[in-house]
This record gives sequence, C-alpha cells and structure tokens, in this order.
Amino acid sequence: MKSEADCWLEACISKSLGLKQAAISLGVETFGVDGQLSYRRRVTVDNQNGSKDEKSLRLYAKYTSTSRSDMERYYQEMSYAVSKQECTFYGFLLPVLQRAVNGSRLCLAVPRCHLHSVSNSGTLLLMDDLLAQGFSPASATLSVEQLSAVVEGFGRLQAAYWLARQQLNFELDKHVFAGGGTPFANPLSESGLEMSTIVGNVPKLLDELKKLPSVSEADVELLSAYLNKEDGFMQICETKLLADLTDWPSLGLVHGDLWYPNLMLRPSSSSPDSTYEARILDWQFCGFGKLGRDFGTLLLTSADSRVLTDAGRSFEQLIDRFYDSFAGEFVAGALESTEPPVSKSAVRDNCLESLHGAVLWLLWDPRPDVVLGCHANLLAMLRNLPMGDF
Repeated sequence: MKSEADCWLEACISKSLGLKQAAISLGVETFGVDGQLSYRRRVTVDNQNGSKDEKSLRLYAKYTSTSRSDMERYYQEMSYAVSKQECTFYGFLLPVLQRAVNGSRLCLAVPRCHLHSVSNSGTLLLMDDLLAQGFSPASATLSVEQLSAVVEGFGRLQAAYWLARQQLNFELDKHVFAGGGTPFANPLSESGLEMSTIVGNVPKLLDELKKLPSVSEADVELLSAYLNKEDGFMQICETKLLADLTDWPSLGLVHGDLWYPNLMLRPSSSSPDSTYEARILDWQFCGFGKLGRDFGTLLLTSADSRVLTDAGRSFEQLIDRFYDSFAGEFVAGALESTEPPVSKSAVRDNCLESLHGAVLWLLWDPRPDVVLGCHANLLAMLRNLPMGDF
C-alpha cells in the first residue's frame, strides 16, 4: 500500500507535468546530509502521453514536510527554511538568469528544474536526474581539470547575473539583485554567525587537529599563528566576510556551500576547451556577495592536495579560468558594454579573501569528520597560497 507521502508526490508530479496515463515509479526515499536538509528520491515516468514507445523521463525529487514525524522538529524547521530559499532560487532567480542569456550558447551549470513549490505543508523541487544523464558525484580530490569545469560553469552563472542586471539598467538592484532587503542578501551576514562563535571555536579546531597522527606540532603552531595574528584573520572576518557587502562593486552570485557533495561531473563531449562538464547543486544557502566568494571553500574541501602544493600555479590558473569564463561570456552577451563589469584584479582579490572565508567555514562547525577531511588542504593553503598577502 502506498504511503501518504508517495501519493502526494505522485499527484504533484502528474499535475505539474500534465500527465494523465503515465506510470510513475518512485525510488527509495533518502534523507539529505545527516538527515537535516530534505527528503530525496529518484523518479521514473513512463508512458508520458499514453504511448509505450515514448522514452522514460528520469527525474530527481527533493522535498520537505512540516507535518512528518520522522525528522526532529529543529531539523524539520531548518530543512523547510533553507529549502524555501532553494525553491526561490530555482523558481525566481534562475529563470531571470536564463532569460538574460536566452538565444546564446551559454549553458548555466545548474540542473533543469521542472517544478518548484512552497506551501505551508512543505516544499518540492523536481529536477532532471543527473545520474541518468551520465553525471557522477564529484570526489573530495578534484583535479585541476575537474575544478576548472566547476569554476568555468560558475563563471558563466556570474556573467548571466551581471547581464540580467545590465538589461534592466540596474533599476531593480535594491529590490532583486543586490540590496540587503532582497531574498538573496549576503548569506554570511544574514546567517546569524557571530564573532564570539568563531573565537570560541578556535580552540576546538586546534584540539581536533592535534588528535590527527599526521599533524605535527609545527602544523598546529602554523595554524594557531594564522588564526591569532593581530590585524589578521579575525579582523578580516569581522570587517569583510561577515559585513553586509551587498552594495560591493564586485558583486556576484554566492552559492554558500560550494564543495564536492554539491557537485556532479561528466566527461565533456561538446566543449573542445574542457574535458569535463559540471553541474552545481543544492542552492539552499545562496545569496549575493563578492564575486569569487566560494572559491576558497571549494579548494579547501574538494581539491586534490597536489593542486595546492605547486607554489600557487594551479590556484592562479583556476582564477584565470573563472575570470575568463565570466568576462568572456559577459562581453559576448552584452548589448552595449565591451568591457567586463569587474576587473580581474578585483576578482583575484576576492578569491584571495575567500581563502580566509574557507577557514571561517571550517570554524563555523569544526566537527571531527570535517576537520579530518580538510586538514591536509588547510595546511597546504597556509604554506603555499598567498593568504598572508591580503
């Protein structure tokens, strides 16, 4: 016998896709990370228009419920809140970005969304099943080529964001694209994260690092010196990372949680310049902030350590790929401008600042499993990247 959740999901799919005689098969339901974010399941739709010869439609459903009892109340409320933000991204912001590049060859690195819904009883997103399209989950040790596919795709999204603003002569910035009153205000400044939490978590991070057999006393001293440097990391957090910077001239779209569990890749068959295609998932924490704000978190959590130990060459190469994608696509799509709206030096500064933002991300909740997964890259960043130059 079908559960109430199954019947609800099938009814939503049928109505949203205009199906009458289709056969809908629901995969096994799973929770998101740690059971906190959403329910998820794969969906197969056969006989969409009553024809057995029609190809199956493979979809992926993400949904929340405010009434189910199999998730703790706190996580249920958090899940609903962040999923509403993701529905707003897919239902409102992404279509605006797609219209801004309508008719161009620009492929935004986001899965196609078939349905977005927010109600008092829950949320629902229905997207393409990327596994069925040949994409695979990204690993925690991405190569330069794989990271390039991610940052180039993210650069195209930034171009679409700036094109959308320009096409409206920036008239809607304070209501939609930039101002603190928009649904996409700076995700860090709006998160409620306070300096007292960051300061309080410094000893926790250092203690977790000391427990790891591969970490030396010199490694711990290196991180401690960085975190406690006068006019250093803490000041950058307070004045740059946590400040409301939605009127910053080098503004961009911030994912807010850009790391390997939220990425999928497949070998590229269409682009001669790239060996991979990337799709960026899970936009629950998205907002507006400095262009390149996600760069550091991506490297800290998802880069092969060799990317961070070649004297900064790969780091600079990735900045080049990110900026060239953004600037090239903006100039190609702009009706009037012939120059990118943000300079390469400004984007590089933002990417450098984002390295400190990655450490802030780690200090937000320095769980043992996260520290274990990130510590090698954290130490490599401190030793090899220009984090002290900012």
